[in-house]
Amino acid sequence: MRLEFDFQTSGEAQHEPYLNEEALEMMFANTRNDLEDAITRKLGDLTCPEHHQAPAVLVRAIYDREMEQMDISYSVESCCPPFMMRVVQILHHIG
Repeated sequence: MRLEFDFQTSGEAQHEPYLNEEALEMMFANTRNDLEDAITRKLGDLTCPEHHQAPAVLVRAIYDREMEQMDISYSVESCCPPFMMRVVQILHHIG
């Protein structure tokens, strides 16, 4: 399985932001570690039964400084639509 992360910020910071730069970097690092562990546990050895290929997952997190919230999304690449549906189904049950 190929797993990639893309962490970004957007917007202007508030006058007294909840997270300073150091706290934001720590949040990104903790988020990455937690998601990497969960995704690897769920998808680590998973391969397409027909094509014998592993999926690729891109996790994108964008922290909006103005709204002080983070949105996380996943993009999945796979060898075929049925396998992609299986990978997405598994990802939706990360916990």
